[in-house]
Amino acid sequence: MDAIILFFNNINALRQQLQEGIRVHGIIIEAGKALNVIPDAGRVRLEWRSADPLYFN
Repeated sequence: MDAIILFFNNINALRQQLQEGIRVHGIIIEAGKALNVIPDAGRVRLEWRSADPLYFN
């Protein structure tokens, strides 16, 4: 979970550097099953959008 939080914080910092019209959205899909156990893996889903379709080519 620590890695996922760091990842989201870095994506948040990156947003300030993106061009106008580019959006980044994310969700934590999985980050463990129990409260008292450190998970060995986590899953995140990110989506990027841009008003300019050529931006990502």
